[in-house]
Amino acid sequence: MNTENPARSDPLLVLTEIDRLRKRHYPLVTPPLAAPRLSAGVPLQGRPDQQTAHTPPKD
Repeated sequence: MNTENPARSDPLLVLTEIDRLRKRHYPLVTPPLAAPRLSAGVPLQGRPDQQTAHTPPKD
């Protein structure tokens, strides 16, 4: 195990580091995970419980 950089062994720390660097270098760039929420009429992948603005609720 590499003790000098614990982020190499922890995927969550890697993602956190990438996110921190991206915000520092590209503060105005929209994160990829937010793109589906900003697209009108496109439901989130894997989240059938969430509805888009103009989709009627399934009663």
